[in-house]
Amino acid sequence: MNHYQIAVLVAGDRDFVSVVRAVKEFTGKLVCGVYDPNRPIADELLRAFDLRRPLMGYDFTIILEALEKGLKKDA
Repeated sequence: MNHYQIAVLVAGDRDFVSVVRAVKEFTGKLVCGVYDPNRPIADELLRAFDLRRPLMGYDFTIILEALEKGLKKDA
C-alpha cells in the first residue's frame, strides 16, 4: 500500500465517488482528481478529491508519451 504517494483519477463521473472514498479510507492516501474542464464533472466527485486539476490539451500529450514509453519498456 505504500508504493505510491498520491492516487490520481482521471474521471468526471459520479460513479467514482465511492472509489475515491475507499482509497482515502483504506490507504490514507490523498486522491487527486484530474478532469477535462470542457466536459461535465459531478460536483460530488469534485468534493471527494483532495486535490483537483483540470487537464489541459498539452497534458494529454505528456500522458500519452509516458504511457507509450512505459508500454515499450514492459514489452
